Amino acid sequence: APTVELGRTRYGNARGVSFEVADLCEWATAETFDAAFLGGNSYADITDHNQLVAMTRCMVAPLRPGAPFVVDYISEGYLDRCALERTSTWHVPNFRGAPAVDERTPSFDRTTGIMTIRIVLRRSTEQAIFWEGGYQKLVLPDTVVRTIFAEAGVTIEPCGLATKLSPYHAANAATLGMLGAST
Repeated sequence: APTVELGRTRYGNARGVSFEVADLCEWATAETFDAAFLGGNSYADITDHNQLVAMTRCMVAPLRPGAPFVVDYISEGYLDRCALERTSTWHVPNFRGAPAVDERTPSFDRTTGIMTIRIVLRRSTEQAIFWEGGYQKLVLPDTVVRTIFAEAGVTIEPCGLATKLSPYHAANAATLGMLGAST
């Protein structure tokens, strides 16, 4: 909810943009929408298949016929990174008042299809760890994502737009699972 409030503070009711926070596995509305976007790889945050199917149905149900739906998810292209357990490093200008280094190392459990990302934060000037944690994502083959959306009545195809707009996505298109969808 703090993100929603920040958005309202910054943009108010800018031209019909609204925010709603709800459990997408149970959410229902009488409204219809011209488009929907689910970004930040959050589609992979639900690691239970039945909940993922329920969420997908609830997300696409209020779309008008022909309305676009764009989803960004974790595809099998990430598995090479997991197999190598290659650490990605970002320099953070200000984390809790000081510059920091954010190191993330993925691993993958083939039995469950779960990718675990281990996070280590260090002050830029020290090697000592001052925060450590992690999170998990479900790695989804494109065929599974297409099937889940088809069961919800939506056909999805690779959108390709990100590869045209972003040098990062153009260079990494084979490893990303971004798809566009329309009802």
